[in-house]
Amino acid sequence: MDPLGWLNGISAMGVLTINLIIGFFSLYKASKLKAKLLTVTSLTIIFVGLLWLGPTTDFLKILITETNIEPVWVYPLLSYMWAAAGITLGMYIGGELLMPK
Repeated sequence: MDPLGWLNGISAMGVLTINLIIGFFSLYKASKLKAKLLTVTSLTIIFVGLLWLGPTTDFLKILITETNIEPVWVYPLLSYMWAAAGITLGMYIGGELLMPK
């Protein structure tokens, strides 16, 4: 694997890991505080982090088997199936901040 592949894979894994840690920690805090907006923000952080699931999975598969993900359409599916939920929750947060109840 070339150095750019290593950089891409390690950074994708780092983004995914950090977002999942921060998201689940925030979700835990939100459940303790019973804060609705923090719960939505935590889920948004998790869904945005999952956008890097495709590159991370491909990197791990290359490390283990030395082949890319097959079939090819699985890579964008793993990456972008979380986008709609992340965008929707992000718009909800924006609307809540602009016009609170």
